[in-house]
Amino acid sequence: MTGGGHSPMSPPPLWLRACGQPMTKSCLLVSQTVKAFLPEMMSRDSGHIVTMSSGAGLFGVNGLGDYCASKAAAIGFHESVRAELYATNKTGVHTTLVCLFFVNTGMFEGVASRSLTCFLISK
Repeated sequence: MTGGGHSPMSPPPLWLRACGQPMTKSCLLVSQTVKAFLPEMMSRDSGHIVTMSSGAGLFGVNGLGDYCASKAAAIGFHESVRAELYATNKTGVHTTLVCLFFVNTGMFEGVASRSLTCFLISK
């Protein structure tokens, strides 16, 4: 359970449902997809959850505040699920968090970075 009394299995909080499209895509869709499959995985103590996010969720990027916030939320949700699995001793349900770097799409036109680091966090 998180400090607010919500587990990753709880319905999304009102503030999240009121957020714009970037938050909806990266938070609600990630959480609702996990919620659709996690109960069965936990009952079998078997499965693997892979969360696709972005390095932008690990650090801020000028001009991409909403995007960075939405990716940070997906990372936080993933870490909460991982912590809940650990706390409930569900050792057969595995998690992997993939944080990609900037992909050459129109969305990141003009974005530059001093580092060409790609992040992969896995458990």
